[in-house]
Amino acid sequence: MEQSNETILFGDRADFAIEAGVDAITSQVWGHLCVWCRGVMLGDLNDPHCGMAGAANGFRKIIANSVESLWDESLNGLSDLDAWNILDGAIYGMHGDVEVADDKPAEQLHEEMLRYSKFDFLTGWDEMFDDCKAFILCPPNKPMRILCRTFPESVGLGLDISRSAFVETATSFVKWFDEQSERIVDGRNFVCPIHGKRWPTLVCKHLVNGEGLGFIEPEPMHGPDESAPDRSAWCDECNRVRNEHRGWNEVSIAFAGVTPICDICFEAVRKKNQRV
Repeated sequence: MEQSNETILFGDRADFAIEAGVDAITSQVWGHLCVWCRGVMLGDLNDPHCGMAGAANGFRKIIANSVESLWDESLNGLSDLDAWNILDGAIYGMHGDVEVADDKPAEQLHEEMLRYSKFDFLTGWDEMFDDCKAFILCPPNKPMRILCRTFPESVGLGLDISRSAFVETATSFVKWFDEQSERIVDGRNFVCPIHGKRWPTLVCKHLVNGEGLGFIEPEPMHGPDESAPDRSAWCDECNRVRNEHRGWNEVSIAFAGVTPICDICFEAVRKKNQRV
């Protein structure tokens, strides 16, 4: 495990690695993260303040079920493309960018989705993987193989990684993430000058004293206490800048001037800025 001022590297980029860093801890761990497969990055390491619980739980599930379970006899002898089409079709109803026309009964489609869902990798785990669709396989007596359409053309659709590297790297990352999570002693760790010790939220600087600026609130992500999710919001102008830069980056974050306020103040700010 290597550590820089901003990130920790688990594993070997030349085989399999996870690179991660913590940006903030409120009622959950926020940070930046990517995966390395044979020197190729999957995910956006430069996307800050992303949830990391999805990635940690994804790796945790694979380890718990054992990597050897990542195979199905229907994949025997198939090319990467044919295997991709089986998995993509069963899980997402797609072949690449084309929707699959399938007249199978709904019950059969659901059974196939459940059968192949264990191969789903990184997709939807957290925001840093928003543009990533991948599958992970473990053929008998062979290295593990990761399929991803965003691999460089010179690489093709799939890359081999060693089983030992994957298991050791994923285990180390999950352990590290759990250690960070232990720092969440009490989600109500924000002291508001008006309301005292409350749940923290994040808003753009414009909303704090603004009125009628619009109120964009994404779906809240729950922390350890389901009644106390992490919440954030930003104004319409911040949303415009965010869209221009295709998400949160150094420019859009600087423009927003992210400001912590308590959950009670959050509702007050909503009332002042939400447009009917």
